[in-house]
Amino acid sequence: LESCLAGRIGIGNDLSPEAYVLTHSIVRPVYLRKVKNYLNSLRQEEFYKEALSYETTNENVKIFYHSYTLKQILLLREILKYDNSDLKIFIKALVCGILHGNSLISLSLPCSHSFSMSPRYVKRYAEEHNLVRPKRDVLKCIELKAKQVLYEGLPITKGYAYQKKASKLRLWKRSINLIITSPPYFNKQTYAWDNWLRLWFLNYDYKEVGAKLLHTGSKTKYIEKIKSCIDKMYELLKNNSACFIVIGDAKLRGKHVNSAEMLAEVSESVGFTVHRIIVDNIPIEKKYFMYIPRDMGIRTDKILELHKGNVEENNIRIHWNQISNNCMDNMKFELKPLEKKPSRRYRKGGKYDPIMDSFIEGTNNLVEVTVEGKDANYLRTQLNKRIEARGIKKVKTSVVNNVLYLEKL
Repeated sequence: LESCLAGRIGIGNDLSPEAYVLTHSIVRPVYLRKVKNYLNSLRQEEFYKEALSYETTNENVKIFYHSYTLKQILLLREILKYDNSDLKIFIKALVCGILHGNSLISLSLPCSHSFSMSPRYVKRYAEEHNLVRPKRDVLKCIELKAKQVLYEGLPITKGYAYQKKASKLRLWKRSINLIITSPPYFNKQTYAWDNWLRLWFLNYDYKEVGAKLLHTGSKTKYIEKIKSCIDKMYELLKNNSACFIVIGDAKLRGKHVNSAEMLAEVSESVGFTVHRIIVDNIPIEKKYFMYIPRDMGIRTDKILELHKGNVEENNIRIHWNQISNNCMDNMKFELKPLEKKPSRRYRKGGKYDPIMDSFIEGTNNLVEVTVEGKDANYLRTQLNKRIEARGIKKVKTSVVNNVLYLEKL
């Protein structure tokens, strides 16, 4: 997200479906109007009436929701099941954000928002404290959540999200400027269980997801798996660039394991230079699970700063309040035609190809196009011809108040 906000291309990867959906929604968000239009289309198709026929046999899920709310969740779950467009993944992420919690738009009875709680515990606690399952208009709650997360607009560039093993990630070699990652900690992997309810909504079984994630107390197996990932990171990173790895110390069979030093040795064997190790102590009040005893869990995070080649430090600071976000529907960008001649491939009748090439290769999703001496509607006609002739997809032209816009869909 910070990469995209700063005008860079942020690339996220995580094997867990829930993390992938959230990452995708961050680096490839959609305009609020698109969310509203989609929700309105569901309402017009009698969403609420159709939802009344939906049931589930999952008793654990039933514990969290009013039957009226749950029926809507079940229908939406089915509608979104096989649709992985930017819009639908964004909707899935919005639902994950309100699926459980204690806010006025949370769909469940009051419980933790951070992680999916144990059904047995929630059932007992709800009965003891007379907690009520709220009757929610799911589509309305999604719209309110969208307004919250899109309040400050969209990042100025779009990124990419992947759901692969880190060692199998396919990107151009030496194409990445900076890597920040946090691999699984030794024998601490409860991520799938911590998100069982969100994984259920995304049509996954947390047990099957957990089986695919790295969860071991064996040093040999852990090093073998992590080394293949560090190999891949070294391959993808540009020369003279840095990589940061966040890892926590752990206890194995009662013995302390300095995970950072262990990974430092692995990184050096791959070719990295260990520039420094930063120690970050975690106060109990900052822990993800505050109820864990002080002598359990991760008490110290360590950050490895790895260098590939000679990395020069600088004092550049990003002034976030001065970054111009592509946040409003009427945000305009200036796009100038390229000075060089069109490539031979498009030379015949393709004098507008430099405009198309500049837009497609650029990072902006919405631009205003002006060509001296050309009317906006005439220019739109010519560009549409080039779009059709070249078979370009997911590019839309529009004219508003005699101004031409190009938009990546």
